[in-house]
Amino acid sequence: MGLGRHEVAPAEGAASLGCANGVALVFFGPGFSTFLTCSSAGPQTFPPLIQSISIPAGLPPVTVPNFFSFVWPAGAPSGTYTFALFATPPGAFGDGSIGQGDVTAVALDSLTF
Repeated sequence: MGLGRHEVAPAEGAASLGCANGVALVFFGPGFSTFLTCSSAGPQTFPPLIQSISIPAGLPPVTVPNFFSFVWPAGAPSGTYTFALFATPPGAFGDGSIGQGDVTAVALDSLTF
């Protein structure tokens, strides 16, 4: 199973991030490195944050305060940012599409900057 983490930048700032015809997606890849792409890019290009992990069935909810910490970059476009954390089975986006069963768990949150 893979674990991905990304944020959706505000639509009004997408062009300034190089996504004139779409939504800017900022992924956190291995080691929390950042990777910027546009929603028009194929999902097989989305980097995993963590890969090849097992999540046991029936796992109780877990709260880890300050699991992610982030210093907001100067010059980031103003607007509403949506953050997502999701789990996928191995090879989920290998066919270049996001199909039924490709995302097995998801958590979302938003903030306005």
